[in-house]
Amino acid sequence: MTNALTLAGAAGIWARFLPFRVDGEVRTLINRTRDGWAVMLVNNDGITKPDPLAGGCQAAMVDASKVRHVMIGVDGPKPRVGELPAGGWPVKCVGSGRGWRVSMDVPDMRLIRIETG
Repeated sequence: MTNALTLAGAAGIWARFLPFRVDGEVRTLINRTRDGWAVMLVNNDGITKPDPLAGGCQAAMVDASKVRHVMIGVDGPKPRVGELPAGGWPVKCVGSGRGWRVSMDVPDMRLIRIETG
């Protein structure tokens, strides 16, 4: 018997307990803060590390075409989304004020602050 959480199960937990959604092919790390959430987005797709057993000094290969476009949807009466540590409000707003789009190069890491209002 396994206790692994399926992707569908994780999506159900996310929808039930978090007031936001992250749609895009990036790694996500979520932390609760005093006044909202801190969400780390990581795009390391397109990076091929050399085989350490092959010997020699080889640099990692980067496929710059693996740019990712991430949508952040937020529930709540007056949501705000901004990028940290710069603290700029808001990240480029898309749609009705409930969705934000973030474009991520290769490699790229963004720390996003979310307040649900």
